[in-house]
Amino acid sequence: MSSSAQTIAMFTPRQQLNSKEIVLFDTRPHFIAIVRLRDLAWFVIGSVLVPAVAAGIAEAVDKGATAGWAWLAWFFVMLLPLLARIVAWSHEYYSLTDQRILHGHGFISRSLKARQLARIGGVLDISTYRITGVTFYQGFVGRLFNFGNIVFDTNHDNIYWRGIKDPLNVRRLIEEKVAAFQEVGANQATYNEAVIRKVAEVKTEERFGLVEPKRNISMQEALGTAGLQASATVYAACSNCGSQESARATFCSQCGNKLGQMS
Repeated sequence: MSSSAQTIAMFTPRQQLNSKEIVLFDTRPHFIAIVRLRDLAWFVIGSVLVPAVAAGIAEAVDKGATAGWAWLAWFFVMLLPLLARIVAWSHEYYSLTDQRILHGHGFISRSLKARQLARIGGVLDISTYRITGVTFYQGFVGRLFNFGNIVFDTNHDNIYWRGIKDPLNVRRLIEEKVAAFQEVGANQATYNEAVIRKVAEVKTEERFGLVEPKRNISMQEALGTAGLQASATVYAACSNCGSQESARATFCSQCGNKLGQMS
């Protein structure tokens, strides 16, 4: 696992990332978005009413077993579903890396949905996704608790992250990350294309005897000293939490601190 991936990833399991994959941003859904306000309300109401009902049954019928059934019904109908949703929330995450968009969930049976991202400009592989825009939506409950849905517009279908905390700032952070790594990919693709074209040109000249053949020709030799140089991603550490961020980013993806500014 690369040190960058280990530093940045907060919720993404390390075993889900390959050795060269860097997590640009990851998060977990808001607690209320998964557990749901309605379930919490029923749990609170049930917790208040069941003891009163159980006590009334025990007093009226004088049978402790009958009151026990009331508590058992409360456990299976109200408490157990709430606990199941809390466990589901703790094992769900969304992650944007420099290679994929990930959505993982599940405790007993785990599931991972991954979309391969294109890091090149121009011609795209048919199986890869290229992000063309990022939007968000907040309903009434989402506005109350500050969560909403993030939508990735791609060259294929849309990709949804549901129940994301602070969606306005998350959308802005993701747009910065996507713009940075897709630009790096486009520069790298331009460089690779120039290398291939120049090597082919040299080989053709050798074949027709226009230049003296070389036993081995490297990419740098083919391009010459004035050739294009491969672009490399530059990272800077957040002064607040130490997260490794792209030098083009304005804010830290983990703590929201403005980069280049002491917290």
